[in-house]
Amino acid sequence: MDLKANFIMEHYKKLIENREFDEFDILGFLIFIRSFIKPNKQYPLIEEFADLVAHREREKGKVMECIKNAIDNNYSYISNSKRIQGYCGINENDWKNEWIKFGNVFNILINDDILKEITLCIFSLAQKTIYNDKKGHNGMIEFDAVSKSGEIALLTTEGRKDSIFICFAKYGEYIIDTKYDGVPITEIVSTFRDNGKLKLKDRLNNIILEV
Repeated sequence: MDLKANFIMEHYKKLIENREFDEFDILGFLIFIRSFIKPNKQYPLIEEFADLVAHREREKGKVMECIKNAIDNNYSYISNSKRIQGYCGINENDWKNEWIKFGNVFNILINDDILKEITLCIFSLAQKTIYNDKKGHNGMIEFDAVSKSGEIALLTTEGRKDSIFICFAKYGEYIIDTKYDGVPITEIVSTFRDNGKLKLKDRLNNIILEV
């Protein structure tokens, strides 16, 4: 990193450690760190979302591979499971461990609370991302939240009325309004700070959840 890059990283370090960021800060952060994490391939999950925010219409990557495999396998289940053949989303522990490793290498404290906030921002940013590999496989990401489990999730779907939704990634321990249970949230969502707390709202300013 050159001197200017170090200065920029220090800016993001303070925002993250002081929990003063929202998704627009994380958008800039992911784009900034993208060139530093790509060469060594040590952070494939973080890189997936750094690429996603840089190019919202994607034709490759882990999400695209999952959508393609689900379509090619006719959404058939693996025997004695609820998993779709060829569909391998993000494991919650892998996600957490990768961010902890990133924080250690780049000297940014990332604890459980900070990671919950970063994850909420990234999941919100990922909403409505479009995927098309130009080979007949199309899909998109939708945002979901379930109050009973306290989990947020990213679901992939082909986007038709009869399309099924498959969970690509999920993360837990959020306080979620029960009225958003049952179906993916179709209204555009975004994060914001309210007296220091990170919350998620829709475009009508309805509060969906808080950390």
